[in-house]
Amino acid sequence: MVDVIIPAYNSQDTIIRTLSSIAMQLDRENIMVTIVNDGGEPYTDIIKIFEPILKIKEIGYKENKGPGYARQYGIDNTNNDYIIFIDADDTFLEACSVWLLTNAIKESNAKLVISPFVQIGKHCEQSVIPANLTWIFGHIYQRNFLTKHNIRFTPTRSNEDVGFNTMVYNIAFHYFGDNGGKLLTTPTYEWHYNEASITRRGKDEYEYGICTPGYIYNLHNAFDVCIREGVTLKEIAKAVLESLFSCFVYYNVALAKEVPAQTLWSIEELSRKFYYDYYNQVQDFISKDEYKEIYTQAYNSKGAHLQGIIPKMTLEGFIELMFSKEVNEKDYAQFEKEVQSVAEEERN
Repeated sequence: MVDVIIPAYNSQDTIIRTLSSIAMQLDRENIMVTIVNDGGEPYTDIIKIFEPILKIKEIGYKENKGPGYARQYGIDNTNNDYIIFIDADDTFLEACSVWLLTNAIKESNAKLVISPFVQIGKHCEQSVIPANLTWIFGHIYQRNFLTKHNIRFTPTRSNEDVGFNTMVYNIAFHYFGDNGGKLLTTPTYEWHYNEASITRRGKDEYEYGICTPGYIYNLHNAFDVCIREGVTLKEIAKAVLESLFSCFVYYNVALAKEVPAQTLWSIEELSRKFYYDYYNQVQDFISKDEYKEIYTQAYNSKGAHLQGIIPKMTLEGFIELMFSKEVNEKDYAQFEKEVQSVAEEERN
């Protein structure tokens, strides 16, 4: 059996499409669907429609807590061997999608299987996104592995998926090498453009609000967990350094976009924590040539964010800024709350 977990917040207008794509799966008798109601209106009437053909239930809580909390709540309240996530406004690509993922992880005994996914734009334009660790779309996870290494989503509203995948991939690779994960070439998932989604509902609120602080916090946390679970700093040094350089790029973008002062301050303080914990420590494992190459890769990979941006700070200046004062020990939840509040005020 596989658990298909759907985090959902007032998604009544789109979730029927999502559930219909699950109902068409040829192996739906092996699927347990769990809707995690993230503090919104109930899905009782919709569930009644699908109960004759799906094993389906709704769980949840009263206060909206965001996708990171909802996904982990779904894991904690299900128990099948394998876990797949699908958002409440997306669909599986075709009738064999779940079977392809489940069969691949069973046959290979991998801890993580990743497939490409199809991105459907606002005007139905389509593009195939290669298999990657940024999102959880088209992924399947082995539950026992997550439990053994206490790999959990952070209760955050942004980039919790990249942090989660970073933990799963690096810990699996440490213990099992290339056998820890498997890539599929066939897409299994459709991501649908949704004007009301958290990533589209006021672009600046997300992109230059909770998005960047969430990225920094979740990657920092992910590497901490990897070290805790036995991964060596040498194994992750290049990935850590690329993430640290990304902090520099995003800070420049925030400066150029003139984001609210609270958001810029949060990006700086969260980056500072990350730099204090890792920047000097990874230098022992990185040559000068690798350092330049990783910086170039990090910078070039952010091309969409940098379009039209004239950087206001050099890397040397940013590193100096990072070590210019002590780390602020404020809890991330408080950072997120303050940034979200300011972003919502800006939008309104």
